Amino acid sequence: MVVTRRVIDASVPGRWTAVQIQEELTIFIERGSGHGESIRFASKGDEQPECEVGDLIVVLHELEHQRFRRRGADLFMKLEIGLAEALSGFRRSLQHLDGRRILVKGDPVLEVDGPFTKAVKGQGMPLKGRPFICGNLFLEIHIHFPEKLDASMMLLLDDVLPRGVNSAEIRDVDAVCTFADADPFAQGLQAG
Repeated sequence: MVVTRRVIDASVPGRWTAVQIQEELTIFIERGSGHGESIRFASKGDEQPECEVGDLIVVLHELEHQRFRRRGADLFMKLEIGLAEALSGFRRSLQHLDGRRILVKGDPVLEVDGPFTKAVKGQGMPLKGRPFICGNLFLEIHIHFPEKLDASMMLLLDDVLPRGVNSAEIRDVDAVCTFADADPFAQGLQAG
């Protein structure tokens, strides 16, 4: 990093003038350093007559990433999987922040109540001061359901997925009703 700072030129006796100089400084950012942390360069600030030279302080600003979010040493990432992957298990190759490719494997999902979160231990950010110990990578997994199933797909699903109702129950009904998504507080849906 190149910095411009003012230094005192005392080459003329009894007369002090400020001169701007450029100086190249090397910044070492420790693994695991985070947003808002500072790095101090002693006596590299601007100079003023009859004053002690101040320090130059560099404050780290962490940029947002398109896939990963950071909280301390932990990373968070959204992952979308298909219905077949959810039912049979999945494998995904992910590119980590440092360029490594990691393979994550998931077991079949037997119960789903919205997105769910799984942890990949030790695949987060390194801890500051302990660079070989890392936080976790949390995957927020969303299951992508098909938008439409044709009749042949429905027959295939009937063969492999039990419906939970026997045929006698289906025949012995008084009315056939369907349901739809609804907001119970919307106009026109209250009883009355």
